[in-house]
This record gives sequence, C-alpha cells and structure tokens, in this order.
Amino acid sequence: MPRTPTLNIAHIVLSLEVGGLEKVVLTLATEQQKQGHKAVIVCLDKIGTLGESLSAKGITILCLKRKQSRLDINTVSKLRKILKENKIDIIHTHNVEANIYGMLSSILLSNIKSIHTQHGIPDNFSFIKQVYMNISGRMLGRFISVSDSAAQHAVKNHWVNKKKTEVIINGIDTDDFITGGSDKNTLRDKYNIPRNALILVTVSRIEAVKDHATMIEQFSIAASNKQYLHLIIVGDGSLKNNIEKLVDQKSLRSFVTLTGMQTGVKDYLQLADIFIMTSISEGISISLLEAMSTGLIPLVTPVGGNTQIVAEHESGYFIDITAPDSLKKTINTIETSDTLRQEISDNARKKVIENFSKDVMIEKYMQHYEALLS
Repeated sequence: MPRTPTLNIAHIVLSLEVGGLEKVVLTLATEQQKQGHKAVIVCLDKIGTLGESLSAKGITILCLKRKQSRLDINTVSKLRKILKENKIDIIHTHNVEANIYGMLSSILLSNIKSIHTQHGIPDNFSFIKQVYMNISGRMLGRFISVSDSAAQHAVKNHWVNKKKTEVIINGIDTDDFITGGSDKNTLRDKYNIPRNALILVTVSRIEAVKDHATMIEQFSIAASNKQYLHLIIVGDGSLKNNIEKLVDQKSLRSFVTLTGMQTGVKDYLQLADIFIMTSISEGISISLLEAMSTGLIPLVTPVGGNTQIVAEHESGYFIDITAPDSLKKTINTIETSDTLRQEISDNARKKVIENFSKDVMIEKYMQHYEALLS
C-alpha cells in the first residue's frame, strides 16, 4: 500500500550506466513506484545501459545531454522546468555533480525538499566546484552517505553540517543473488572456463580507483605455481586496453577473461569461487554485496565501506596491495580446508542478509522523505 501522501520524486544522476550507484537508484525508483509513488529519473549526461532496461518498467527517465562545461546553465533551466512540470516534492541527488545541478535548479522552489546521497569519497575538485558544494550543503534537507568514511569526509571538508548527516548502508535483493542458483559446471562450459579451475571474479568499472593493475600483478604471482587459477574481470572503462596489455605482458591470456560491459552478472558470480577487489577507495560496493550474497569468499582491500562489510577471517579476507604475495598467501589459507571455505561462504551470505537488505535501505530513505515534508 502507498504511504500517505503519495510523493513525486526526482532522482538526479549523471547517467544510468552499469555501476553500484546506478543500481541503488534503480532499486529505489522501482520500489518507490511499487509503493504507489511517482519516481522520475533525470540523467544529466546520458541514459546509459541500465536506464534503457529500466524505462521498460514504466519509470520515466529523462536525459538532458549536459554540455561538458564548468556549469551548463541551459541544463539548470531544463531541470528546473522538469521539476515544475512534474510537481516534484522531493529531489534526490546522487553524488557531487548531480547535487550541484539539483540545488541550482530548485532555488526559489520552496515546495521542493532535497535529499542527497554521497556514494563514496569524491575526487579532488577545483576551487569553484568546492564553493558550489559548500553552498549546496547549506541548502540540503538531508545528507546521506553510504559509508562512515564518506560521511566523515563530507563533514571534515565543510560540505555539510554533521547534524544533517546520516549513514544509510546500500542494500540488495538477497533473494535475487543466492547460493547455488545455477550449476557451476554448466556455466563454466558455457563460458569456456575449465571445470576444475579455482575462479576469482571481479565486477567493476576499469578505472584507476579500482586498481586492476595491482590485481593482475598479484594474480600473476599467485598463478605462477597454481595453473588452475582463473580470473574473470567483468566491466569496462577507460583503462581496459591498459589492463589487456598488462595481461599479455604477464603471459596470462589463458588464465584471465575480460568480459567487457555486462548488464547481468549473476552467471559470473554463480560459476566463481572467490570475489576479488583491489580498490584504492570504496563506498558500500553493490558488487561486493551481490557476490557475498551469492556465497563467494570476498578478498578485498581494507578501505572505506569494505571494512563495514567484511569481517577479517570470519566473512572474508583483506588484501594488502603493498605486499606482492598477499593474494597468493590468502589463497593458500583458503585452500587448506574445504570446511573453512564453506564456513566463510556461509558467513558472507549471512552477513549480507542480516545487514544489507534492500528493504531496510528503502524504508530508511522513505522515513527521511516523509520527515522532510512533515
């Protein structure tokens, strides 16, 4: 049943390409629509792959095709018109750029309340952009961060007052990502991967912050005396060609599969044994949650939200990117006992079910929406 009153909500993002932030927006908009609210998603730059699939579910997706200038006033004007025409009650912006445009477009529209979600620690910005952030922080009704570290960063850098901040952990549909949902051997045959391989998988954009280069370096050392290891890299990005070259330089072409962009990742999670992530910085990674929900053993760097999700030696392991043989040693530990592997796998899924449910996430956001309008 819908809440009272029914809300008109505008989510503002750069695009709906495949990524953690975008999956959270997709989940929020879909569930809000199911509750009887109207959810509009405004993409400042392009609709993206996920956006194309979401529009088929009856959710309005608009694209403004912003000019890549310091500030596109025309985009601000078009966004303002959308907010008025759709009688928006709540604007929900996601990450810095969207927040700036959302705040500027809603100036003097006193009937609209604002909430912002910061999905990670933002990169360094110019002085002008920092000024915009400081101004927008004063106008915000609520500032939500997906991790403790991102919230602390925002307060420390005077973006927002601590009293306005709250952490809402990202959530996923744990019924959609389940242990043993498909036969591993059938999937391995489908993707031409040896049945007897110990498979590591990673799902992310191939960008500097994800540090795939270190992943390849450490995998090369681990695979030097373990020819049954196989690494699957799911995703695309500006550094994909660099990673492909590194794979070739390390003579790993037979042991590494790069799938490119994929809208669905469940097959790759189902056929794998281990989820690996060597990020330099992370919020609450949706890919990590999906992998743990599927029962994969997570091997991740101890940064940002990863430390809130993974409990060392209990529901996963941390990788030291400064120690070249860190991955090798961790795999050795995992392989010592089938009982240990099963225990870590079970604990990983249990951790997600108990702490990172999409239902809890959605409920907390709706409570903030209603509090802003009360």
